[in-house]
Amino acid sequence: MNREKKELGCIDCRHNYYGVGFVKSRKSESKVMSMSKELLDSAIENGVKLCEIIVDDGGSTDIDRTVIDELLSWLEKYEISALFVRSIFDITRDMDDLICFMNRAKHMDIAIYSLEFGTMVIYEPNTDEGC
Repeated sequence: MNREKKELGCIDCRHNYYGVGFVKSRKSESKVMSMSKELLDSAIENGVKLCEIIVDDGGSTDIDRTVIDELLSWLEKYEISALFVRSIFDITRDMDDLICFMNRAKHMDIAIYSLEFGTMVIYEPNTDEGC
C-alpha cells in the first residue's frame, strides 16, 4: 500500500499568562530596580510575563491610596492572572483590608505570588466577608 507522508500544521495552544508586579519601597531608585528585577525573575520562573511593575514610594500603608487604585485598575481591566509582590503586607498592613483585597483577587482568578514566602499566597475565606 502506497501511503503519502502528510505533515500536520500545528497551532501553538500554550496559554500566555500575564501579571503585574507591585513594589512598596521608599529606597533609592537602584534598590527599587533591584527589587523589580527580583519580581521579574520570579515571574519568568513561574511562566508569567509581567506587563507592568507598579512602584509605591509613599509612606502610607493604608489600602486607600492612589497607587492601590492603579493596581486594581490593572487587575480589573487587563487579562492579568498573577500579582507578584515582595510581601503581601506591601499592599496594606491592615488585616481586614488585606483579607478584602485577597478575596477580591480570588474572585478575579488572580494568583498572588509573594517573594517573602517564595510561593503563591492562598487565602481561603470561611465566608464571603462584606468587602
